[in-house]
Amino acid sequence: MSRRSFNKEAIAAISARIRDIRGDLGQQEFGDLIGVSRVTVSNYETGRRIPSSGVLQKLAEFGKTTVHWITTGQVHDETYIQYYELFKRYIEETKKAGVIPRAWISEDEMAVISVLRYLKNDDRLGIFQKVLNLYREHPDNEEIEVSRTRRLEDIISSREYHTGLDFEEIYESFELVLNRREVDFEE
Repeated sequence: MSRRSFNKEAIAAISARIRDIRGDLGQQEFGDLIGVSRVTVSNYETGRRIPSSGVLQKLAEFGKTTVHWITTGQVHDETYIQYYELFKRYIEETKKAGVIPRAWISEDEMAVISVLRYLKNDDRLGIFQKVLNLYREHPDNEEIEVSRTRRLEDIISSREYHTGLDFEEIYESFELVLNRREVDFEE
């Protein structure tokens, strides 16, 4: 790619984005990873040279971004839409499976869930009843979804509480979903 294709501001912005992609790596180490010398990396970062299309592709892969972003600073709309659709399908699949991704639950909430799993069913149901009563007494109780309180009421009335998958199975399930999504995404 020729420097003449870009004005000074664009070259400075491309150089800054290349520095961002490099992060904390030294120029030599970064150059080794993308297949160029330390001097060439320095020239890219100071705007003396613009990477070839092949190097731009390597930079994009290394930085988990696109050539379009490196050269313009803009997220390509089509790529953004594809990732949004992928994320939306992932959320729908997660909801269908009745599983909450681990990252959405705090360490404190996970500790409570873990302890609940090992209690006797009657003890769990007693705790659920206390939680529901406290919730009903709370002045700001509109914050929680009504469907959640109904579910808790159903568990208490049916006296049946079902635990989810164990943690290893959850991670394996997510890996399967993500791998399947990646295949679907590529098609």
